[in-house]
Amino acid sequence: MTRTLGRLTGAGLLTASMLLAPPAGASAACSDMHRSATNSYLWMGSTDTLASARAVYSTIKTYDPLVTGNGFSYAWVMLPGPANFEWAQIGPYKAAGNRTTQYQLQQPGHSLVWGDLLAYAVGTVHDYSVGFDPGNHQFHVYVDGVDKFWTTLSWTPSGAEIYSEIYSMSSQLMGEASSHETYRNDQIMNPAGSWQWYSGAVSWTNQHFATSGNAINVDTWDLCQ
Repeated sequence: MTRTLGRLTGAGLLTASMLLAPPAGASAACSDMHRSATNSYLWMGSTDTLASARAVYSTIKTYDPLVTGNGFSYAWVMLPGPANFEWAQIGPYKAAGNRTTQYQLQQPGHSLVWGDLLAYAVGTVHDYSVGFDPGNHQFHVYVDGVDKFWTTLSWTPSGAEIYSEIYSMSSQLMGEASSHETYRNDQIMNPAGSWQWYSGAVSWTNQHFATSGNAINVDTWDLCQ
């Protein structure tokens, strides 16, 4: 993650080829968080470091988390750059009272480029990806294989990230104990243009959040304490 705030967990390098079928069930948000509204970017998921990565891909379940005040909850695939304020991402997003599919593209010294797309039915799964063309420095964001937006950015990706994120601790990270947020078939495209599996183990728990699985098939959830 290239933002200036700390990451909760990540993953290393190893290849694998097993696929897990995405769950079909819908989810219900926790109703009582008992956490302060302190604003702080917090996230959990998986990172794969690959210089000059060309693309990142995951199939993500649509979840409807509890979001309070000016907070948000966001599940995304991202191509980050090597410096702060360099990222291109897309995924399911919720602010208070509003679910969308949001993309964000950022580079230092420029305003954030972002947009809201259609929100999908809770419990459905969709393919999300971000692609980079090194020939013209165009970054494209895709949903279910459809190119939704592109722009030109000056930086080159340094890897890929697939995460659940919240802005306020009083909101719910994507997923709960009885109905996890799921990221399936996670892949990264190498500089030669070939897809390869994400890699490493990501199972981890802290006071409020948890992940399980491996980097190819990741679950995240909120412990709702």
